[in-house]
Amino acid sequence: MNMDLLFKNPPRDTGPMPLWHINAEMTTEGLRRQMRDAHDAGFTGVTPLPMATYKHKVGTTPPFLSPDYFDRYQDLIDIAVELEMEVIVYDDNDFPSGMAGGELAKRFPEHTLKRLDMLEAEVRGPAPFSQPIEAIQLMAAVAIHAETGERIEISDHFQNGVLAWEVPEGSWRIFWFPLVQDRWVKAYPLVDYLDPAAVREWVRLTYDQYAEKFGSHFGTTIKKFFFDDVGFWQHPRAWTGRFNQVFEEMHGMDPRPVYPALWFDIGPETASVRNAFHATRAELLAEGFPKQVAEWCGRHGLQSTGHPPGNYDPSPIDMNGDIFKFYRYTQMPLVDIIIKYQFGQHGHKLISSAAEFYDRPIVATEIYGAFRERDQHVDTRMLYRAMFETFARGANFVIPHGMWYDPDPEKVYIPPLISAYNEEIAEDLPAYSTFVSRCCSLLQGGRRVSDIGVLYPFEELAGAFSFHNPDKIRQGFFISPETDYQTISGILTNELRRDFTFLHPELILEEKYSIENGTLTLNNEENFQTYSVLFLTGCNVISVKALEKLRAFYLSG
Repeated sequence: MNMDLLFKNPPRDTGPMPLWHINAEMTTEGLRRQMRDAHDAGFTGVTPLPMATYKHKVGTTPPFLSPDYFDRYQDLIDIAVELEMEVIVYDDNDFPSGMAGGELAKRFPEHTLKRLDMLEAEVRGPAPFSQPIEAIQLMAAVAIHAETGERIEISDHFQNGVLAWEVPEGSWRIFWFPLVQDRWVKAYPLVDYLDPAAVREWVRLTYDQYAEKFGSHFGTTIKKFFFDDVGFWQHPRAWTGRFNQVFEEMHGMDPRPVYPALWFDIGPETASVRNAFHATRAELLAEGFPKQVAEWCGRHGLQSTGHPPGNYDPSPIDMNGDIFKFYRYTQMPLVDIIIKYQFGQHGHKLISSAAEFYDRPIVATEIYGAFRERDQHVDTRMLYRAMFETFARGANFVIPHGMWYDPDPEKVYIPPLISAYNEEIAEDLPAYSTFVSRCCSLLQGGRRVSDIGVLYPFEELAGAFSFHNPDKIRQGFFISPETDYQTISGILTNELRRDFTFLHPELILEEKYSIENGTLTLNNEENFQTYSVLFLTGCNVISVKALEKLRAFYLSG
């Protein structure tokens, strides 16, 4: 195709397709009016976001997943067909994904999110110890001698709901780790993201219904499904019953004797043990929710897109496990740009770096959500400013946040309003939409080129992290003083104006990375890269194998 014509009239599927919060009763007339206005603003699609009614929030009616709800959704799709717009299916009733509008908890309470706790007692032996334990499952029980540090795993002494053990001579601290039902902080309990069987039931309650009712539009009007905030936000100790089994399969050892390392130092092996624990949880999350959703989309000729919480934060451990592994299966990784302008900016490159490794050519962004007026004024200049900086960090598909069905400022609880009903920006939206579409059409072509690699210090992040957090450090920010990889990100992008790619210390061991003549090459089919410079970022902990690979690169010239 002639590039001049492509730039002048970019493909419709490269345009912005905003989240559209349905905070009122959907009517055929209301849907038609708002979609026409969105179309005239240059939006080439919409991402309807059904909302739950709870606390101060006004939810969607008709109720999510009801027959009347699907009737109105059919209206929405029919209107999109008339206007030649796309519809991205938002997969749940408000965020995070994984509630099925409360249906999951009603039908499968055993499949809701679980949590790991630690309790303890001090006992001087010799003496009998007996402790009733209420739990879905006891993950481990460990006795530690107060003076020598000797550890004894005593889980086998748990019978009929009671942990009973004859305490030897000396002073002992006894720890037990029950798996319990986690609380919920949104409208409904969440699915156990770490359990593929649980996620498959949730998919059956949600995705399968859309396929049954609207499958004829898959690949045309509907090309993508969107998941939201899948991870550990407000659930930092999310755990699952299969954890010990998967841990042993991955690492060849029984994790029960070393469970205390999740909370405190148990000696020289602490960092290594924590890496094993957190690598296991990251694997469970990756194989749980994102894999099940991506495979479902693949079977239906669709693309999955979405994000975990804190995908830009300094530490992934208590937010998304491992941002690289999280996106292993997702067809279109997405960077969530929220809270305020430049919040988390030094971490935004993580998502496009993960996409780089998995050879995913499209990187989406959900952008502008919660850009609060008290932090900065959101006007047309802000729309462009934030967008330019996001494109520079690898995004090439845009989901603005967003439109609201009822645009009354009192009912827009996550500002700003990015729609034709915001008088300050309405006149500029068509030009903005054309700008986004043209940029995305250009950025989706060819390949990204970067000759600088920056080590993503996952092993340091995992080794430094502890569930013991007396200082109440915000989730995603529990890191060691040595952790500086995001500082390097900011220097390279904002000061030196040089592009780069984060490299995961475990993934660089794979065969797709080769070393030759002073370069490290990522041998992808489409987005291959050749690095001549690599930053070894600040860390106390790194695997021997990763260090050997980096040394080989150094010695190659």
